[in-house]
Amino acid sequence: MKASKVPEAQKAFIVKQGEQGTPVSEICREAGTSQAGYFNWKKYGDLLLDWRTAITRQNHAGIPWQSDCPWISA
Repeated sequence: MKASKVPEAQKAFIVKQGEQGTPVSEICREAGTSQAGYFNWKKYGDLLLDWRTAITRQNHAGIPWQSDCPWISA
């Protein structure tokens, strides 16, 4: 899969603008991205950030990573 040319910070800023009420068409036109990309970032962006945040917090707290899947070991 081709890597995204839009940095994660810019994606987060674009999604936040949409949540504040700015029309999506205007945001995407100014950023030079597609509306489909915007809605994908909005749909999946929180999942990735939440997952990364949870793993980071576990690592900083010294909690070993545990999986609910028996075939994956820490």
